[in-house]
Amino acid sequence: MPRSWRVLWRLRWVIGIALGFGSYFLRYPLEGGKDLYTVYGIPFVSYAFDSKGHDYVGPLTIPAVALNFVTWALLPQLFLWAFSRNAPKQPQQRSAA
Repeated sequence: MPRSWRVLWRLRWVIGIALGFGSYFLRYPLEGGKDLYTVYGIPFVSYAFDSKGHDYVGPLTIPAVALNFVTWALLPQLFLWAFSRNAPKQPQQRSAA
C-alpha cells in the first residue's frame, strides 16, 4: 500500500463507524400519487413518512437499518481494498541482521 494511504488505512474503522451512524439520517423525497414521502435509508429502504406525518414501518425496518449500517461501515474497507489492489507494489526491504 502506498505510504500516503497508511493514515487512511489506520483510520478505516473510525471512518466506517462514523459513516454507519450517519447512514441512519440519510433520506430522500419521493412522490407517490398525490403524496410526498420522505424515505429513510440508503441503499436499503428502512422507513418512510408521508406529508401528513404517517409513518410506514414494518418487520423489515430493523434489519434494513442494520444492513445500512454495515454497508456504510464497510465502504471505506472496499475502497481501500480496491485501490490497494491496483497500487504498484513496493519492494520489501530486508533488515540487516
